[in-house]
Amino acid sequence: MSIESSIEIKDLRLVQAIAERGGVTAAARALHVSQSAVSHHLSRLQERLGVSLFSLAGRKLEITEAGRRLLALSRELDQKLAEVERELKGRQAPRPLRISTQCYTAYHWLPPLLDHVARAHPGLTVAIRLEATRDPLDGIRQGKLDLAVCHDTTGMKSHWHSRALFEDHFVVIMPLGHRLAARKRVRPKDLEPETLFTYDLSTPTMREAGRAMFRGTRGPARVEQVPLTEVTVQLVQSGRGVAILSAWAAEPYVASGAVIARPLSGPHASRRWAAVYDSRSDAREGIEALIDGLRMQMRPAR
Repeated sequence: MSIESSIEIKDLRLVQAIAERGGVTAAARALHVSQSAVSHHLSRLQERLGVSLFSLAGRKLEITEAGRRLLALSRELDQKLAEVERELKGRQAPRPLRISTQCYTAYHWLPPLLDHVARAHPGLTVAIRLEATRDPLDGIRQGKLDLAVCHDTTGMKSHWHSRALFEDHFVVIMPLGHRLAARKRVRPKDLEPETLFTYDLSTPTMREAGRAMFRGTRGPARVEQVPLTEVTVQLVQSGRGVAILSAWAAEPYVASGAVIARPLSGPHASRRWAAVYDSRSDAREGIEALIDGLRMQMRPAR
């Protein structure tokens, strides 16, 4: 069985505003209504309850005993509402920070990064968006990514922020016993007879990077585009060709013995990586913590 009350929250807010601000005029400003509206509301409330909530002492309103009871109730309600709000916010699902790396789908550095973010910002999680791999900056542009890890920052907006991560070198990964395994370094020209597995070359930047790397050579005998790092490694491991990866992307596969790697020589054998995000993001503090973790976890192999 429920017990209905004629006292509403707006009534309690009225009493609290008048009591804490010392009068109807100041209360009207605090409640963003007119003075006449406050006076009319107070008059109707007192009539409805059959008691006086304030009495006039000279030119000043003084709260009565009945008014003090409503004031105490209003303050108690404020405290309860704040407690419930904190509790509900604590139960909300963590805000995912959406991240993608340009070209590579290798995320071996993710588990330590998750530990770092959990310690620094327990309310945040990290979500990988593989579909943005080809053009992560477009993911930022469309609001589908919070952070892009990329080597090409062409087309950045004025309100975006970029932080340098590191510079790393390309390596040529090849199967065990490959003819180039005895080399200390591999030249682009050495890959002319090879099948080369590579990433999406549909963007002008990627096509130009490929042309620059093999300029002055005939280029690989055959080029096949493979969208996933793991598949690329499996194809190389099976002896079907070679691939060129950043050292940090190849590191876990080399360490496991699946393939071997040799540094690539030449003027285009390295590139700089950056973390890019929209500086207007409501999760900027968490993004910066994520970047700090990236700088520690995504160091290239030495």
